[in-house]
Amino acid sequence: MFKRLKSSAVPALIIFALIIYAGSGATSRGDQQAMSLSHLLTVRIQEFGGGNASMAHNLVHLAYSRHLPIALEYIDHAALAGHPTPRLRGVTVGEALRTIVAVCPEYSVDVSHGVVEIYSPLARRDGSNLLNTIIPRFTLTNLDAGVASAALLDAVFAHRRPGMSVAHSVAGVGGERLSLSVMNMPVYAILNKIIALQGSSIWTITVPPQKLSNLKDTPWHVYPLDPPYESIVLDVLGKIFPK
Repeated sequence: MFKRLKSSAVPALIIFALIIYAGSGATSRGDQQAMSLSHLLTVRIQEFGGGNASMAHNLVHLAYSRHLPIALEYIDHAALAGHPTPRLRGVTVGEALRTIVAVCPEYSVDVSHGVVEIYSPLARRDGSNLLNTIIPRFTLTNLDAGVASAALLDAVFAHRRPGMSVAHSVAGVGGERLSLSVMNMPVYAILNKIIALQGSSIWTITVPPQKLSNLKDTPWHVYPLDPPYESIVLDVLGKIFPK
């Protein structure tokens, strides 16, 4: 009934099967993280908000209280200014998220890639913003998310300032190690992918908008979503604009 395969065809079939298996494994992990975030966003909150907190403060508090992998791509004065926050009752995490971001119309939120992306559409169109740098090829193998972030910063320097480097600390954040291979992707999207794959961290910008084109500074940092780090992240954000 079945034709006998030539022996020379068997190795090729095995290699093809391994490629399909490896690719499906990588895809399934990303899909699982996206499904996990989708579930988190549908959970209802008994009570949230009230008071006069900033958008950034509320986002960080929501992320740590609900273990949301989040990306804060852009922070300006408006994001750190106090705003009357309505007391939310019985809303989903996703609804709370959109209510928080709505106080700053220049910001948008996207949850379609397995991470909560908080960004400025205008900043994403700014060619001088190093987060918009297109990295031709970026590959990681079994790295901690914090180390992966540092490797990405090195890749930005290699692309935009060949031969120049910046001194920066490299600290792991724990959680699952990740492997990644992308081509022709902007820096912000690679960072978002790192956080989405790892699933238990936050990355945030650490400089004001005018320094996002300055390669003398380390412009972002990755922190674990462990509760003790919430106050550290808030402290870092509070120092973006020295008083």
